[in-house]
Amino acid sequence: MDLSPADWVNASLTEALLAREGPPLFVAARLGCVAAVKVMTEAGTHLEVFGPKQQRPLHAAAAGGHASIAATLVSAGCE
Repeated sequence: MDLSPADWVNASLTEALLAREGPPLFVAARLGCVAAVKVMTEAGTHLEVFGPKQQRPLHAAAAGGHASIAATLVSAGCE
């Protein structure tokens, strides 16, 4: 697969963001991205990941007031 220069920039920026902000499930839960959380939980992503301050996705969702995401995470088995 050949990547364009723009693809490389996007990949690099994404990698830098995730390194600073945490794993994708944590970031989606913290930001309130319901669809992203649903896709990741249905795909079987690891639920008990840690963000930069050792918070888990469920804690981040609750702290952000994202009740529907918290419910999705609990239904998927997140503690």
